[in-house]
Amino acid sequence: LHASLFGSYSFAPQDINNIETVSGFLSSGIRIHHNVEKYNRRIEFYCFKKPHQVIETIHQTGFLNQTGTPQQEAIEKKQQYCGFPFRISAVLVVLTGWLLLLFSNFRRYSAGTDALVVFIKGAILATAYLFMVGFLAFFMPSIRKLVLREGREIIEVKNFLFFLMFMTGLMFILLNIVSLLLSGA
Repeated sequence: LHASLFGSYSFAPQDINNIETVSGFLSSGIRIHHNVEKYNRRIEFYCFKKPHQVIETIHQTGFLNQTGTPQQEAIEKKQQYCGFPFRISAVLVVLTGWLLLLFSNFRRYSAGTDALVVFIKGAILATAYLFMVGFLAFFMPSIRKLVLREGREIIEVKNFLFFLMFMTGLMFILLNIVSLLLSGA
């Protein structure tokens, strides 16, 4: 199971005790009861499909009825690398850089300057920075090695990186439009 930003989880049939439906605020999903010690006790996935359909699909595959799997060693190896896929140090560096760029223009702020224009210019730099971080992490193996934890693969965070690049690219365009409108007004 790939939960993008929250990590990947691999299960052998014997690792799963039960799967049940759960409901949250305006959402529903499944909860996996398992016996893998390295994983959080509570693994829940919220989905667009109805949870009982997801559980029914799992049952139809016959996965839960298997007594063993030929990929047992591979599954056990993947279970060693569970949870959050990014290095905490990389996350801290990226967040620090983002905050520094977001507020970088405030040193130029003076009484006669519009604070919103100053903030938007910093936000433009910060969104461009996040876009580039996502782009470089996805397309450059050397950067990927710096940001992903050992044993983790880009496929686990691919959707998150695409979402990050889409949102920051969209924000970059919109902030530039707002900046042009404010400076022309």
